[in-house]
Amino acid sequence: MRQQAEVAGELHQREHDGNPDELDRMRTEHLAIAEAIAARDATTARDLMQQHLRGTRHAVLSQEKEETRPDQGP
Repeated sequence: MRQQAEVAGELHQREHDGNPDELDRMRTEHLAIAEAIAARDATTARDLMQQHLRGTRHAVLSQEKEETRPDQGP
């Protein structure tokens, strides 16, 4: 399980690599999730995590589409 989390984290960070706005958004989301967990607010933590995962899924699928799209050269 820990290895899966590490791989997912690496892929997740790589997805946002080089884009400071995306890195800031990711850190803000992670911080909000951690704060909800620390406050023992399970409902908010769950909701924030689900929202975060939906956004990540969308970004990964969008990136996959871009990578599999044939080159549209001149």
